[in-house]
Amino acid sequence: MNSALDAVAERRREWVEVVNDGSVERYADLVTADVVWLPPAGEPITSRQAFRDWLEPFFAGYAYRFSVEPTEVRPFDGWCAELGNFRSALSAKSGGEPQEHGGRYFALWRLDPDGAWRIERYVDGVGGGA
Repeated sequence: MNSALDAVAERRREWVEVVNDGSVERYADLVTADVVWLPPAGEPITSRQAFRDWLEPFFAGYAYRFSVEPTEVRPFDGWCAELGNFRSALSAKSGGEPQEHGGRYFALWRLDPDGAWRIERYVDGVGGGA
């Protein structure tokens, strides 16, 4: 098996875990310092600190159930491009019915100098719903 594919698969498992646990700091460690994160609505998020600031109110007020299913993963020279499907259910910690969201995503993973794979570019909602 390709070691890059194995390493990215492990980081992907960690990604799902930290979203479901609501850990802002662990989630921020999964992205590069110069990340560009494109949510389905709103402006691009263009740094790890901006990503952290964007996550904090969501994780403070909501619990997530999140899953991903990669459909195509291609490693190349310190990078790994991933296309897949995601599902999430967002529940207000104050109560109420969960809101479900799903669709396609694109993640570009980069092998950082410290040896960790991190998401450098992320696009939510690629090509419409799942």
